[in-house]
Amino acid sequence: MVVGRRTSFIVVFIVLIGLFGAKVDAWGCAGHMITAEIAQQLLPTNVRRYFTDISAYQQMYYPRITSMTEASCWPDDMKSYTSQYSAWHYFDVCFLRANGTNMTCPVWTPAESGEMPTAVANARAQLAMGSNLTHAESAFWLTFLVHLVGDFHQPLHIATLFNPMFPKGDQGGNRFYIYVNNSRTNLHAFHDDLAWLLPRDGFPQRPLAEYPDDVSMIEGLSESLILLQKFAYPSQPNVTNTSVWIEEGFETGVNISYTLPNGQDLQFNQHFNLSDTYVTLQKFAYPSQPNVTNTSVWIEEGFETGVNISYTLPNGQDLQFNQHFNLSDTYVTRLRSMLQNKLALGGRRLARILMEIYDEVHA
Repeated sequence: MVVGRRTSFIVVFIVLIGLFGAKVDAWGCAGHMITAEIAQQLLPTNVRRYFTDISAYQQMYYPRITSMTEASCWPDDMKSYTSQYSAWHYFDVCFLRANGTNMTCPVWTPAESGEMPTAVANARAQLAMGSNLTHAESAFWLTFLVHLVGDFHQPLHIATLFNPMFPKGDQGGNRFYIYVNNSRTNLHAFHDDLAWLLPRDGFPQRPLAEYPDDVSMIEGLSESLILLQKFAYPSQPNVTNTSVWIEEGFETGVNISYTLPNGQDLQFNQHFNLSDTYVTLQKFAYPSQPNVTNTSVWIEEGFETGVNISYTLPNGQDLQFNQHFNLSDTYVTRLRSMLQNKLALGGRRLARILMEIYDEVHA
């Protein structure tokens, strides 16, 4: 029976990979790539090599995947061909704005609310089996783990609004529309697109190996986010020695205040908009448990962020359906800062999970 199950698994896996002969771009692909790239940059060389070798199995059958970073988009690509894993991508938590009505949150079965926590737990458990898995199984579970950790850190994969306009829910912002620079988009897509922080015209192009400029942008932003996380979470958070504070302050000033996200020097009289990356990277809000890998904590964080940042204006008022914004508006710049923080946090936590799996396999 085990042989039959695995043979079937490999056939399905290879067929699904082979279907993607043409370029397929899913919303949020850039965000998933950045989360994966951050994790890889944080991994020790031996751990990174181990998981890169697992990911390479996909490249044998799907040449358009040239790295683990690129493979992070594959679970979204699959949605065009099968709905079998759709419930793995979300875990709905009702956000109720009854507005004086007698509305209540629905009572969901586990299957109705989504299976994202279970899918992550299964992926971790499967990958911890190491050589007891086939190459196809390992590649499948690794790709989903990388992708789902990213999904967990997009707040609208968790928070979903129920109000008189959406008595059956807004599907995590997918039915909630806003206008940005006079272009209509739904709230979920705007989050997936990182509040239009990055180029929107087909970015990133795949396969990445053929587009070095896109690779450089993903690697550069990943490095910037890692650097900012480094200063947000110093290695000695409880130290009261002012000499250490001086070292931290100097290093932060040099690398954040006087240096642009692309590594170039800040220039005298340089002009910025409030939406520019140099500005938004300075305004992160960090959770108190940056290294936690418990998905229950991630759900609480995602819901709280969705309620207070995604669905709420900076002045405390409710976000309105079809509300208009410019990219320089505070709602958008605050959203960009939050989303960049989530990318960095997701990458950091993914790296921690991968190191834990590696240690289990090699114990």
